[in-house]
Amino acid sequence: MARANRGEPDAQYRLAALALANKLGKQEPKNVIALLASASDKGHREATFLLGMLNIKGWNMPQDPAKAAALFERGAQAGHIQSQNALANLLYAGTGIAQDRPKAAEWFQKAADKNSGTAQTNLGLMYLRGDGVPKDSTRGMTMLTRAAEGGLTGAQYNLATVYATGEGGVPQDAAKAMQWFAKAAEAGDQRAQYDLGVRLVTGKGFKTNPPEGMKWLMIAAVGPDPKLRTTARATINKVSPAIGNKGVIDAGEASKLWLMKRQWQVKSQ
Repeated sequence: MARANRGEPDAQYRLAALALANKLGKQEPKNVIALLASASDKGHREATFLLGMLNIKGWNMPQDPAKAAALFERGAQAGHIQSQNALANLLYAGTGIAQDRPKAAEWFQKAADKNSGTAQTNLGLMYLRGDGVPKDSTRGMTMLTRAAEGGLTGAQYNLATVYATGEGGVPQDAAKAMQWFAKAAEAGDQRAQYDLGVRLVTGKGFKTNPPEGMKWLMIAAVGPDPKLRTTARATINKVSPAIGNKGVIDAGEASKLWLMKRQWQVKSQ
């Protein structure tokens, strides 16, 4: 506290971060914002990024994407990876700043060069689709695979989808698709859990395993995305008669065991 009061930027940032995490009791929002603004003005990159995120979200202030873009650009120019990704996302969407997808690709590339899995995923998809960059499926798959092998669940899900659908002219490969859907599902990606469940139940070019598929559909049905929960529950109701009571009961027990194990893993991290 004393160091923050003396205006030391790292102390100001850490104090603000603790306040935002509700670890200091009730704090005046304007004081938290002032701490971050002061640290940012002194060149603290993490404070600059966090202040940008608060402007995007409208945390105790009006949402201001343009101000957020300016803050992210400041952090990006200073080499802050999260700021580079955030600025690239705004440039890609044209939020708070003029849309410029080639420029977004440049910032994703800078972050990807520093082994940002998020940037590798986003830029990989841009190359696969020829979106803001010349289409290059080989380069896109290299970046996506690197991010997936690095453990980023979003990359694993996207890589599985590419192999399943043949997006970007990539040869379809059911075995690789199922491998990456399974990795992402085990890591907790609700989209992968649903897609894996559907494919195991219905096939669609994949080897079926209806009880295992039902297990993943049940797990997806209690995941964080409400729309996907609703979709998973509707799918469960549709396919349950074909699986039979015993298969549904067994899948329910297996899903409960998986969820208990996952909860324990998250708590122990």
